Amino acid sequence: MGFIMRKYISALCVGLMILGLFSGCGSKIPVSDVSDDKTTEDNNDGDDVICGGTTTKQDPDAPKEIASKDIVAMDVSFYTDVRWDKEENHDFTFVISEENGELVASEPNIGMSEVADEELLTKLQDVIDDEKLVSRNGLYDVTAGLPPEYQEKSFTVTYESGEELHFTENNNPQEGWSAKFYDIFMEWFASKGDDRLYPEKETSQIQRLSLKYNGEDTGYYYVEMSVKDDGAEDGKKFMLSRSVYSTQDSSDEEFEYATFPDDYYDRVTEIFDKYDVVIKYDFSTWGYSSNGLNGHDEGYFGWATSTDADEIDSNGLLVDIYVEYESGKILNIETRKESEIEAMKPFLDELLEYHNSLYE
Repeated sequence: MGFIMRKYISALCVGLMILGLFSGCGSKIPVSDVSDDKTTEDNNDGDDVICGGTTTKQDPDAPKEIASKDIVAMDVSFYTDVRWDKEENHDFTFVISEENGELVASEPNIGMSEVADEELLTKLQDVIDDEKLVSRNGLYDVTAGLPPEYQEKSFTVTYESGEELHFTENNNPQEGWSAKFYDIFMEWFASKGDDRLYPEKETSQIQRLSLKYNGEDTGYYYVEMSVKDDGAEDGKKFMLSRSVYSTQDSSDEEFEYATFPDDYYDRVTEIFDKYDVVIKYDFSTWGYSSNGLNGHDEGYFGWATSTDADEIDSNGLLVDIYVEYESGKILNIETRKESEIEAMKPFLDELLEYHNSLYE
């Protein structure tokens, strides 16, 4: 049981036990017997569950290896802190079931439903394998009296072979597999024309952009909006400035200026929207390699397919992007992770191509 959860139980157990006098919960053990250690109870005899206590059971017949990879049914629910939909819901249920001879994937809380395909099923099974979820098969490990986001959730997958993966646990709002499942369903449903799992998109316009990019092919590229005396009557004019030079030899560095286009912020906003930069940014706060809300500190901003705890920073590569939107939304992207920068290349190339066109 995690440290935060144990502290929550210890702090609130007295209140739960007092409430138990009226609800019938908490009559099994005195307060002094509740500690930070897991309290295990077998409730096969129908005994009351201990308030703040943990019921742990393991089905001895549940296999820890499943040969089949062909999913034919699924019923999975979870609450996740690090993902949300357009209505800012964090609680999701995903079901795969047979209907009229076809496998159908649905999110019943939202009312989404589409015929499942091999791509979806394969991606879900890859997460099951990568996260080693079969190791939890047959486990029932539930703590009473937790707040809603930590309360028990079940995971059930049935395979074509008849094998089943099933476990019930306290929900972990920052669980890696649940965020990955959400991403798979979000993108898959959107590919079918239903984007209700996506969060509300940023609709305001960019009003400030600063870009610094060290790339193996580009050398060093830097752009921002500046004010330059160009001899006009007022003596000052908004201009775009850039500096491009070799990272091996910066002696020839010079700033160049271009007239600030009227549609500049329209164009850069379109590019950021095209690559879902805001959603990637918001959904990458969780660091899977360290299990904490420090994904950005680790240099990951939602572009790489995974976050590798062993990936060291590149000595030469750098992406440093600062963006302000009219709504007040700020993106501060700074990374030296080669996997991130490689995944960003289509976005960076389009951004650079547009800026370079302004100096021709």
